[in-house]
Amino acid sequence: MSKIIYDDGVEMDKKKRAKVCPFCNNAQIGENAEYCKICGAELYNRCEGRAVNGEKNSTERERHINDSNARYCEICGTKTNYFIKGVLKPYSKVKDSYIFNYGTDPSEEREDPDAVIIGNTPGFTADGLMT
Repeated sequence: MSKIIYDDGVEMDKKKRAKVCPFCNNAQIGENAEYCKICGAELYNRCEGRAVNGEKNSTERERHINDSNARYCEICGTKTNYFIKGVLKPYSKVKDSYIFNYGTDPSEEREDPDAVIIGNTPGFTADGLMT
């Protein structure tokens, strides 16, 4: 069975913050910005989080920063902001619609020659703007 790489998130910086707002396409992101100054959207793909100390009725949540293609948090398993708000489509729809092989010899272009790459940021141009 082939391995699959889902490459359909938004372009992020080293801090795992969107370089361009995935909601309004604002490209003026301040160095310390956590939210878009135009639409107020969160620039990090944080998860819904889990209650602090496992208390069910707690309103305080521990939220984790995820990769741009993450639909669910790898730490706590809750949905991510980008998935909830529609930046990311359900993986089954992406898998069916966006199977790409890059170049004539993909084994030279990927770390894992057995991996199938799916995505390449559907709905966004190469510079991170929404189509």
